[in-house]
Amino acid sequence: MRRTNNLLKTLVFVIAIFGMVMAAEDKKKKEIEGPVIGIDLGTTYSCVGIFKNGRVEIIPNELGNRITPSTVAFTDDEKLVGESAKNQATMNPLRTVYVVKRLLGRNFKDKEVQRDIKYLSYKIVDKSGKPYISVETTKGV
Repeated sequence: MRRTNNLLKTLVFVIAIFGMVMAAEDKKKKEIEGPVIGIDLGTTYSCVGIFKNGRVEIIPNELGNRITPSTVAFTDDEKLVGESAKNQATMNPLRTVYVVKRLLGRNFKDKEVQRDIKYLSYKIVDKSGKPYISVETTKGV
């Protein structure tokens, strides 16, 4: 819970600062015509906030939660995102993708990547020296 609160506080702060900077820049030109949206794409959880009328509000997802798991899954019938993807991960580990940000910008042979590969349920392949995710999006097709 502490991590969630820190994540939300950080996002609120970043959106507020961004909104103030944008407002200051725009006041030189004209007034802001609409709200400012900020998206925090986190390694484990993500959230969306809106800076409107001088305040930040975190937008709840379809389940009413202010944070959403950064997880995507593929089943035979559909693509799942967030809570539904995370909830089915134990039944569908090879086709559920999570903590992808840990791989961004790294080389396949990087010590951290090689350590992470041991703990991930989905397949990571070497493509031109970079780590790529290999997931079946549809079975048997």
